[in-house]
Amino acid sequence: MINKAIFNKTLSRFLKIKNILIYTLVLALPLFLFAQIASKADFFAVTSLNLKAEYIFGFFSVFAFVWILGVALAILSTVFCSSLIAEEVSNRTILLLVTKPVKRFEIFISKFLAFMLSISIYSALSLFVSVYIWASAFKLDIMSLSLFFGKLPLFFIYSLFVSLFFGSITAAISTISSSKLKSILPVVLIIILTFFGFIQIRGVSRSMGVYTGVLSFVDVGYDFGNIYISLIEKGGTKFIPFMQSIIGTFTGTYEIPENGVNIDYDHGFILESLDRLCFRSPLQSFIKLTIFPIVLILFGLILFNRRDIS
Repeated sequence: MINKAIFNKTLSRFLKIKNILIYTLVLALPLFLFAQIASKADFFAVTSLNLKAEYIFGFFSVFAFVWILGVALAILSTVFCSSLIAEEVSNRTILLLVTKPVKRFEIFISKFLAFMLSISIYSALSLFVSVYIWASAFKLDIMSLSLFFGKLPLFFIYSLFVSLFFGSITAAISTISSSKLKSILPVVLIIILTFFGFIQIRGVSRSMGVYTGVLSFVDVGYDFGNIYISLIEKGGTKFIPFMQSIIGTFTGTYEIPENGVNIDYDHGFILESLDRLCFRSPLQSFIKLTIFPIVLILFGLILFNRRDIS
């Protein structure tokens, strides 16, 4: 089922030191700039230690959803999976590959499993680097830092949904594409729509009462948010309302007041909490984002087996 030679070759190509360094630098730059600016804000100087930790973790969670485990990871998954078949075709190496005594099924699965292992390593590395930047910029104490490290396994689990979803889409397109670029462009548009485009679409359609049926179903950004928030809350963390409103803007999982939520500078705790918007249960979102990639992978296998290589 798995060809070790193809698996190892693909894995070593994805895990080149140069690729890791470039990705880490690109990932870290927005985090570093935001952390440096935010850490100097007067707000963090006048709040209690506990509330400060809540806000710092909340802002990190927003970055994790939108950037660290969102757009950055999704694009990296897309770039990697675009090379599974399409790059072999554009480089004319696919002819040599399919003439070997290896089934096309083994080629595809071996490459995709190498992608999943490599992207898991990138995800873990991204989280540790991001927490280090955050901890250094905000000078977090041991107790605050433990809040981050306690949630890293939950962040990592969520990252697998993102990488598997966008990776499987690209892998399926790659089996019928003649170049990496043709595999990447449509998926990048889906990524932008998922994490940014549906913010407006979701808000307008909900206010008009038409966020139902197909429109609700294709909003995978909500499904990602539904899983993301559920994992963090099951881990024992409940965001304060101000952070709920920011995260809810991107995920669509919280009912945000018309005038927004004001920051409470005076109290060390806030009793209020925004209502969750449950258009689908976390289990339904989990099933949806698990079955869809499996179907796409099977579809990609069928297309690759039927593809005329000449």
